[in-house]
Amino acid sequence: MTQRTCLLSATASLALIFASSVESFAQDSWAEPVDGWAYSYEADDGQAAGDAFASLDGTWNHENGSDQWDGLGFEGGSPGGAEIVDDGDASFLRLQETGNPTQIGFPDPGSNRKIYLGHDIGPEGGTGSILDDGATLNFRIRVPVDDPIDDLSSGAPYPESGDGYGLHNGAKANINIKQANGGLFGMSLTTVDDATGEGIIFNGETDVEGSPNVIALDPLDWNEFFISIRSDIDLVGAGTHLVTIWMNGDTDPVGEYSVTLGNGNDFGGLSYLAIGLGATPLSGALDVDFFRWAPEALEPEDSCAGPSTLATRTIDPAAYFPGQTLTVTINAETVTGTTTISDTFPDGFTIGDTGGGAVNGNTVSYEITEPGSVSYTILAAEDPGDCSDGSFVGETVLAGSCEAKIEGDAVAQNATTGLTVTRAVTPLPHSPGEDITVTLSVSGVVSETTIVETVPDGMTISDAAGGAVDGNTLTLTAILDGDIDYVLTASEDPADCRPDGTITGTVSPLGGCESVVGGEGPTPCTVPDLECEFPPDGIDAEYIIGFQFGVPPDTGLACENTIGEELVMVNQNLGANALAYDVDRGWGFEVTNPGDASRNGWGQFGPFDDSPNNRNRFTTGCAEDIYDSFIGFKNFVDTCNEEVVGSPDEICEEGGLLPAGGIFRIDLEDEGCYRFVAVIGDADNPHAHRVLVEDGGEGGPVDIGNNLVVLVNNFDQNQEEEGQVKPDCLGCGVFARIGFDDKLPPGGDGIEPDPVFVNMDDEGLATGGCPNSPILESSEGYIRIHLLQGNANVGPGSKQNGTGRDPNGGDIVMFEVWRLDDCPGGNPTKPVFRRGDADGRGDLQLTDAIFILNFLFTGGPPPACSEAADADDNGTVQLTDGIRILNFLFTGGPPPSAPGPADCGEDPEGSIDLGCVSYTACAD
Repeated sequence: MTQRTCLLSATASLALIFASSVESFAQDSWAEPVDGWAYSYEADDGQAAGDAFASLDGTWNHENGSDQWDGLGFEGGSPGGAEIVDDGDASFLRLQETGNPTQIGFPDPGSNRKIYLGHDIGPEGGTGSILDDGATLNFRIRVPVDDPIDDLSSGAPYPESGDGYGLHNGAKANINIKQANGGLFGMSLTTVDDATGEGIIFNGETDVEGSPNVIALDPLDWNEFFISIRSDIDLVGAGTHLVTIWMNGDTDPVGEYSVTLGNGNDFGGLSYLAIGLGATPLSGALDVDFFRWAPEALEPEDSCAGPSTLATRTIDPAAYFPGQTLTVTINAETVTGTTTISDTFPDGFTIGDTGGGAVNGNTVSYEITEPGSVSYTILAAEDPGDCSDGSFVGETVLAGSCEAKIEGDAVAQNATTGLTVTRAVTPLPHSPGEDITVTLSVSGVVSETTIVETVPDGMTISDAAGGAVDGNTLTLTAILDGDIDYVLTASEDPADCRPDGTITGTVSPLGGCESVVGGEGPTPCTVPDLECEFPPDGIDAEYIIGFQFGVPPDTGLACENTIGEELVMVNQNLGANALAYDVDRGWGFEVTNPGDASRNGWGQFGPFDDSPNNRNRFTTGCAEDIYDSFIGFKNFVDTCNEEVVGSPDEICEEGGLLPAGGIFRIDLEDEGCYRFVAVIGDADNPHAHRVLVEDGGEGGPVDIGNNLVVLVNNFDQNQEEEGQVKPDCLGCGVFARIGFDDKLPPGGDGIEPDPVFVNMDDEGLATGGCPNSPILESSEGYIRIHLLQGNANVGPGSKQNGTGRDPNGGDIVMFEVWRLDDCPGGNPTKPVFRRGDADGRGDLQLTDAIFILNFLFTGGPPPACSEAADADDNGTVQLTDGIRILNFLFTGGPPPSAPGPADCGEDPEGSIDLGCVSYTACAD
């Protein structure tokens, strides 16, 4: 268990400033800058919250809009907090934000739902343009997994893999620096459960929150960073600033990154450092060993200034085949005393001759006292699957002085590494029935190479270029560099014309490693001049009502659909209560979580997206304004993807997940059959969607009934190869389109960017033909649109350019309701009967009352027409029906309800329909 320090008062914290100011700053991985650090927070004592800039070491301020710290550590107070921890080796600051403790009864202020502290760097040389002028940060951080730590506010235990944090609210993060003149740079550690995986993320090139830069690392280990930031005055990258990052004592940078500063700001008018976890919807934890800064863009210098032993590595042969022996020679120079040489060879190799060295795993060590060479041999694995390139890492350590990295050859290169096969596809896109030429450019062949290409379903291999065909797989052989052309023929059926067909291929050189074919893979198909017209034998339909969702466009309150009807604007800017179902107007979102005031009241509708979703990606003006806005659902509790359900096409319930999402209700005046026109998707992000329409019903998505139709079965924008409304985001602006005959959503204006559509058939599946809508027969007086979580999988359009899936979905853009004049096959005919004639003989007698009593109490047969036996028309057959008949026959009581016992007729409107399987007494 770790030792916890006592909390200090603000006064005591201020005393620490004086004590620490006379100490020299501790140095770990790099030499201290020539002019020293302008400020260093060493996290070795004092963390109480004080007024203004009087927290932590007495110079930090937590009075801002991104903070609700209660000033306490992990004992007492709200869950989470901030505390100095001593683990026996070092002391450090630990912060934890467990989620939103206000939802479990902890009040604001001081709920710890966000913790964020700033340090004014103005007095230390932090000008208003410090990031433009140049600044350097040095800090060491990690994500904790040991005590003290609290469980999450949701009730879930703290994750064993740690709890990372994302960028939020204008690039705010765990570690931040802000210049007063505008612009913030932030970095956050993420863990395996986060969208970006294990690493550290920071501002992206062009989109602060949508496309962060990522460096992969183990966030649970201590990692130290040396970071210089300067304005990108030479426009080297796409952002506003260039950031160079060094890690863990290395004097070679990890890389130089183009970033765009964010607009997060919590201390207006100041240039400041910030540490924190400042977003209510997130949870996370962070350990900070120290945090330093200097007012210029610096490069780190090695912390050791003494003598060292220089050494160079050579690897023979430079390129190897599986099973081959490699000789590694290290030549040491400038040996001025006893020196240890340690060299670590890559995984996948085994040690052969050690050359007198000591072996520990993959590391070979020698001790020398004078210049010279040492060598050892390693054996490459026989299995080609284990022969990827591997890196050597080594160092020399001169006794009593400095270590030095071994230079020279650093990679054991497989002999087939230079082999590349790149694919080109012509034409792109293709049309139904068109021939497609696939060119494979092969270079770097050193042995007989097998290429296996798998082509999409719906295509035939019409020219195999001498290869072997097995179904949709083509096997080719290359022994020399050059081009190989084979030909595919697309299906002539437009229904097979899909935008997501992809060719995949593998390359297997004899005695080498398998790799994949590079270059073009997608084979998008387009149906030229696709026109969807009203068929001669179609069913007439009447427009009932239509909706546009999100926020009002610039052009007015609502746009019109293709027949000139104004769409009702479901305006998210009006707030949660305004969008709740209202019986007087007859539409709205159903409240599935009564009393849930989270996310400004949107929580009452389930996992509702509480941000007004106006993307402004398309040309301003109707009808394209329709596609700039939507209302969606997100932050689903469970992940639904291929790993969970077994296939990217399966729905979430196949993996044992409960249906999750929200419900939009529309009241209808008439019974009958209905079809729909709709648009589902997002102009800005590639989400996954499922949309069902239910006749009536009540409760949440888990209570959905059996009378329903599917408009969108499982449409993942990530998987679509068309549409690039947002730069570098395939799938953004690709919408699922539902329609029928000539009833279609409005298209774009032909000026890029335009919305791109994938048509849904009457089963809610993507089709290359015209969109179609299923038919729902409605008798309950209202329908409910279920906007559900879809199966989100990594695809060409997924976030971070194909490396991360987006679990959001259920985005409704536009929805129209159309009533058919005639149901398919004609309207169902209501049965006619005589009320009270329970035995079906055609008149009302004592036998009818006896028939009901026998059915109820002696096991007699059920009535063939329950409506006829329901004499009082109260919706059930019971004792009162027999009594009603007896009273009418013998005591002058009222007759059975309409249609009564004398004349044949239908069940009146508004009555409960019990059904009438058979009643023949009215046949004449």
